Amino acid sequence: MGSQNPITVLIDEVNEASRFYSTSGVTPTCDETSRHSTGTPRHKLLAAAKALVSALEDPEEEAYRFVLQPCAHACYIAAKKRGILDQWPKATMSSKELAELTKTDRKLVARMMRSLTIYGICNEVEEEIYEHTPLSLKLVTPPLSASALGWATQGVEGIRCLPGYLSKTSFQNPGDDPDAQTLFQFATNTDLEYFEWLHQHPELHAAFNVRMANSMKTKGFSDTYPFGSLGEGLSSADDVVLVDVGGGYGHALANIQQYVPELKGKKMILEDFAKTIESHVPLENTDAVPYNFLTTEQPIKGARAYLLRHVLHDWSDRVCRKILLHATTAMTKESRILIAEIILPDLNPPVLGALADIVMMKYGGSGRKRREWIAIFESAGLEVVKIWPPVTIDSIMELKLKSA
Repeated sequence: MGSQNPITVLIDEVNEASRFYSTSGVTPTCDETSRHSTGTPRHKLLAAAKALVSALEDPEEEAYRFVLQPCAHACYIAAKKRGILDQWPKATMSSKELAELTKTDRKLVARMMRSLTIYGICNEVEEEIYEHTPLSLKLVTPPLSASALGWATQGVEGIRCLPGYLSKTSFQNPGDDPDAQTLFQFATNTDLEYFEWLHQHPELHAAFNVRMANSMKTKGFSDTYPFGSLGEGLSSADDVVLVDVGGGYGHALANIQQYVPELKGKKMILEDFAKTIESHVPLENTDAVPYNFLTTEQPIKGARAYLLRHVLHDWSDRVCRKILLHATTAMTKESRILIAEIILPDLNPPVLGALADIVMMKYGGSGRKRREWIAIFESAGLEVVKIWPPVTIDSIMELKLKSA
């Protein structure tokens, strides 16, 4: 008997995954939890469907789609800034209506929309008549809309300079050489570190903190770790339950205070650069303390926990070790450090994790696998108590002093 057609095999796999999905009892959903879980029926069906699509696509056409993707990326930024994708008064809009609404040339609108629709950003239901898709609605609806535009502009600005930068540095891994320019410095023509530069550009600095705040709009973060347990056994109202190191405007603490009633009334500390702290949102029982975690030992001694959320991925292994050592000077044997970050799997990382790693490369930072995180922690005299798996996308790695 001859070998089965590979396309037929893939169709059978999709059908099998579909049956598993249908009988799993899981309500079809694309919420945060299911989207980032790799073992769910939805993920198995999606993987099978992607394999079938890959087998059916013309490799040459797919190659062009890949190398020309920056065209659609540029059209998205231009259309978003012009308002072409926003505030539609009805379900479908023509190029003529969008042009009149935004005072843009109709032919230009049609040309940009043509590039966007091939990537699923809106559907063209009739000639030059468009409707939103789930993807385009995500890209225009707060809170993701501000974050998406920020990533598309400020987040990836300079990545186009990566080939030239790597040639200049003889293709050394960015961040390994402490004396080398970062890609950000190379692309921006500055000697300043990214956050120093950001403080000199208030509009971009505000947009950065808004993106960080928008990432905390859902409950998932506070469900990842049993934050309520941190308040157990505190002997005084002055005891600090949680220090948010590099916490921006206080978005993580606000999320915890909203969803963790056990910590109501417990003292918390928000730390960040002085210029950031000036704009923080006032929070109950929370003191705002200016602090530079790069240069100074942790000033808040003996807190129950020190949270670093989306801090370490901005920095090289060497700088991460320094940041953690500054934190350890304040710890007691009961203290914990909580690191909230993506942990890249050893195989087949999610799209966001893989591509965010390249964005972090711009600053000398990095995405990391589990063993890479642990190596950094151990170099700073810390050991892992437990790694709490993600409810949304970030795991929380709970650390204590090795001697504790």
